[in-house]
Amino acid sequence: MARLFKNKTAEDASLRYENETLVIKANTELELTEYWTTTKINGCDDLIAYLAQGVDKYQLNDGSTDLNVNQALELLRGWKEPGPMPVKNIDTQGLDPETALSCTEFIEVGVHSGEPVSEGLISYPFPVDVAAARYVMDDSHYEYGDKFDVFGIPAGDPAIGGVTAPASQGDTSVHVSSTVFQYARHGMYLKFQGHDDEYRIESMDSEAGTVELMAPLEQAAGAGETIQVRRPFLINGWVTESILYPIGDLTSGSSKMDAGDSIRIRYYHKTTPTEDYVLPFALAMLF
Repeated sequence: MARLFKNKTAEDASLRYENETLVIKANTELELTEYWTTTKINGCDDLIAYLAQGVDKYQLNDGSTDLNVNQALELLRGWKEPGPMPVKNIDTQGLDPETALSCTEFIEVGVHSGEPVSEGLISYPFPVDVAAARYVMDDSHYEYGDKFDVFGIPAGDPAIGGVTAPASQGDTSVHVSSTVFQYARHGMYLKFQGHDDEYRIESMDSEAGTVELMAPLEQAAGAGETIQVRRPFLINGWVTESILYPIGDLTSGSSKMDAGDSIRIRYYHKTTPTEDYVLPFALAMLF
């Protein structure tokens, strides 16, 4: 199958793969298969970056059709937009799946050398009632055993309460203000002021004014420290090719994403990265 690259801009485009470089002159076309194997073409990150800028600048032709961006990515990497929303056994918040609007957003998770955990964040300016997240495999950096979490963060990330009595490092029981019981639920995560980690709630006792955490505090929590909440949509998702994980379904406290909410993806590398790069995620939404 042909891989005709069209450079519609006034500047030359350079495609690099390992130690090889192809230059496509301004306002010209080049049949890539005449110079590179399909493996090299499909593995060229520069080609993906050019095509992602839009068909008005760069375009790929498969020998019979000028492809749009999504078609080109599917041809080169097998990347596909998530298909129809999985609505069976999912709370659609009263929406009709046949008439509701759908949209796909892409999240870039920046990876840095020497850091075993990477994060990406996206915010929505409109209500989203059902969503499905799918990892879009980056075949040059994917490793079996990598995992990721997906959290929902309320608009503005406000404090929902505070610590009412000092808690020591290693404690799992923390005294909190009454407002925490209004906004947090069992299974959600709490973020304490000045702490890097979030802690999942194992149980709550409103009469005693305490929450029991599933993991001990990594550092002490002082009285008066504020608390923020994180809604878990997906925890310890295994990274595999083209997998679809529903989020925002019948999860306690997370049956929808409210207007202004943010979604944070936290990616755990099995092997600590030795270079900087970007991991792409796709998030399909029904609203």
